[in-house]
Amino acid sequence: MLQLIKTLFPSNSETNGPKWILEPILTRICYSILFLGSIIGLLFRSTHEKDREGYPPLRPRIYLQHGLRHVRDLSHTPVKTLPGEFLTIEDRKLKDDGGWGFDYTGKQITCVDMGSFNYLGFASNDGKIMDDVMNSMHTFGLTGCSTRNEFGEFPVHNELEKLVAKFLRVEDAIVCGSGFATNVLNIPAIIDEKTLVFSDAKNHSSVVMGLRLSKASVRVFRHNDLRHLEKLLIKLFKSGEVHNYDKIIIIVEGVYSMDGSILRLPELLRLKEIYKFYIYLEEAHSFGVMGPNGGGIVDYFNCDPNSVDIYMGTFSKSLWAAGGYIAGSRQLVQHLRENGYAHAYATAIPPPIAQQIISSIQSLMDDGGTARVAQLKSNSTYFKEELIKRGFFIYGDLDSPIAPVACPHPAKVTFIIRELRNRGVIAAAVGHPAVGTLEARMRFCMSAAHSKESLDYVVEQLTQVADLVFLRDFRIAKKCEEVISAKKVLKNLD
Repeated sequence: MLQLIKTLFPSNSETNGPKWILEPILTRICYSILFLGSIIGLLFRSTHEKDREGYPPLRPRIYLQHGLRHVRDLSHTPVKTLPGEFLTIEDRKLKDDGGWGFDYTGKQITCVDMGSFNYLGFASNDGKIMDDVMNSMHTFGLTGCSTRNEFGEFPVHNELEKLVAKFLRVEDAIVCGSGFATNVLNIPAIIDEKTLVFSDAKNHSSVVMGLRLSKASVRVFRHNDLRHLEKLLIKLFKSGEVHNYDKIIIIVEGVYSMDGSILRLPELLRLKEIYKFYIYLEEAHSFGVMGPNGGGIVDYFNCDPNSVDIYMGTFSKSLWAAGGYIAGSRQLVQHLRENGYAHAYATAIPPPIAQQIISSIQSLMDDGGTARVAQLKSNSTYFKEELIKRGFFIYGDLDSPIAPVACPHPAKVTFIIRELRNRGVIAAAVGHPAVGTLEARMRFCMSAAHSKESLDYVVEQLTQVADLVFLRDFRIAKKCEEVISAKKVLKNLD
């Protein structure tokens, strides 16, 4: 039965995590009970649903009925204030009805915000940027109520696209109203059934959905494993199958949201020189964040901007805005303006949000504007090093703004996250199917708005709560310097 559960709920990279002995066994037993309980329920529950006449049948999935509803208080959290160093949420408890409803206490809780993607700390209701946004709203209103192709294009859209291209040091850019839709609606305009795509195993769901719509041939390589990618390329060329496709595109992310791992771009560019493929670089979590100027992974490794063919990124993480962009050559961008679904059918970015992005990027490009980027990197490195010194296993790399703390048992993850909320700390619980069955984790997001005192408080509270469930590994603490050194990305990988 354990082997069956392992097949049904595979782990993506179990060998890359901490080497626990008892935890994997207990986790598999829990999944076995969950699976068996759902099967027994299906066998003995009446197939006729009461009071459902005229409505679609309810077919709850295993995770929704037996798992997710018991931890619903940790998701869809009602928020009362802006994200920042602190976040105020509405207090609520699960009802005693199996987790289907909530009891709202009427209280509000202020916590250290380790869950929002407010990387550069731009979230603010006052200051020059907000003044620019208000002026834009008074001039253009909230939205044009139309697509860019019809009556939704304002001067701020053209200004924004020119600024994004200048910031990334490429020829041109096109912006869309949603980051998720930027991938879903533009990938099919770039890639077709005559394209062979090699996609990282942990690419975002928007990339996966865009590839499905494109009908391209897709082959997946192990997460951030460029040696595995090269083996697949060698096999492709040796077999002669490469002649069946018009082009080869490698789709990767700059920083991976669940792992906090950083793309080894110099190594990928070395492969590009040999195998002559195109690179689609998704920078939702690295745009504005990585590199001394916030220019992303290319800036981080000080590579030639023209070495990457297609840039994609979002404005919702680092710039406290919404929307996304595709950037690269003028030919690429013009093709998307003529053939991209987002440009033709989706409502344009509201002018006030476009102005928010413009003013935020301008502040990064001004003298002293990169202080936010430097502060974010300092906070990320400090927080992760402190956790490693206390015996926590951290996925990913030190410089990324995401700190995933390993805890393979989902029940322990939910206990820790719930207890942290009671102590004034908000973070995200991550489990299967977002990650492998033995790779559940707590995800802490860094911000330039965090003070050292707040980070120290989070580390102390997490340490106390983790000790209640025996999570820390003191072998990591004893070798902390060695572990920290291993998590530093070597900038020169040639």
